[in-house]
Amino acid sequence: MDIKSTNHLDKIQNTSFKNLSKGASVDKMQEFINSYINRAEFELSDIGWFREITDQYRNDNPLRYVNSIGLQITPENNSSSSKKRILKAFVTTEDNRYSTFRTLKEGTRDEILQFLKSDEFKPMLQDYITQCSDSFFMDDYL
Repeated sequence: MDIKSTNHLDKIQNTSFKNLSKGASVDKMQEFINSYINRAEFELSDIGWFREITDQYRNDNPLRYVNSIGLQITPENNSSSSKKRILKAFVTTEDNRYSTFRTLKEGTRDEILQFLKSDEFKPMLQDYITQCSDSFFMDDYL
């Protein structure tokens, strides 16, 4: 058996590892809210009927016992003179068998958009998700 000799064993080549920036952490909920606001500003009419504006995202927080979280804006009725809009939040169970809705705000187009942009909206949505998550968890494990 022959052993091959290697040259320059005394000269160790250093490999530099760069500490690459991973970027800022992404707040998935805030990203979803911003996207929903942009969509609502474009699709929500001042008066009359419009197609409901519904969007959702998949929960990636392992501490929340929900699968998807969403928002929905619907007209009060099909009347061409209706100005009232209804903003609802919804969540589904982890297996998507059940969902629950809660009305967050009723009002005109401007009132709904103002509420979506307000500082109180996100904490209210987070509280609703936490309550539903706790309820879903208790229902499955009691």
